[in-house]
Parts: sequence; structure tokens; C-alpha cells
Amino acid sequence: MAQIFPSASAPHIRTTDSVSKIMLDVIIALIPAVIVSVIVFGWSALVLCLMGVVVAEALELFIMKVLRKKKDFTPDGSAAVTGLLLAMNLPAGFPWYLFIIGIVIAIGLGKHVYGGLGSNPSQP
Repeated sequence: MAQIFPSASAPHIRTTDSVSKIMLDVIIALIPAVIVSVIVFGWSALVLCLMGVVVAEALELFIMKVLRKKKDFTPDGSAAVTGLLLAMNLPAGFPWYLFIIGIVIAIGLGKHVYGGLGSNPSQP
């Protein structure tokens, strides 16, 4: 008997877009939510979002260039998306040092321990 709903392994939709372009599209899609969060919660929400993006990208750059010794590494924006999403899931007045610990766990343990983008069993 033929399958009514055939299944296949992911990805189901294929594209020629690069990872950098997809991550930039995600960041652009999140800009309206960041604007509304600044309007509702104040400037501390923007500070948290910007800190998340900068710290996550810097941490990934440090991991790839210093710890993994990949001199030809260019950031793809996936760490920025992780930092921004983590910032948007926290209260605006969240302590910055706890936020940085969260970014270290998300990028360092959640992503790079398993081999980086696409190799991690769950998204940070």
C-alpha cells in the first residue's frame, strides 16, 4: 500500500541562500520586535539586545580563532541571532553578568562543544 503522507529527512525546502544571508534575514525580521520592546520596556531592552549580539559574536570569534585555531573563519551571524533571541527572552532589567554567563553556555556549550553550526543536537 502506498504512503498517504510520504516522509523524508530534513531539510524539506532547499535553497541556494548562504547561512549569512539567512541569519541576516532573521535579524531583519526581529527588528520590529526589538523596536516594540524598546517602546514598551525602555532603553535597557535595547542595551540588552545590543550586548547580546556583540558578546555572542565576540565569543564565537574567540572560540573559532583562538581555541579552535581557524584563522580563515568569518562570522556567519548565527551567534548574533542566538544572542539577540536570548536577550529577547529575558526581562529588560536582567543582570548583565548573568546574561553573559547565559551567552557563554549557549554559544560555548550549546553550539561549539558539538562541532558548531549544524552539528548541535538542539539549538541554544
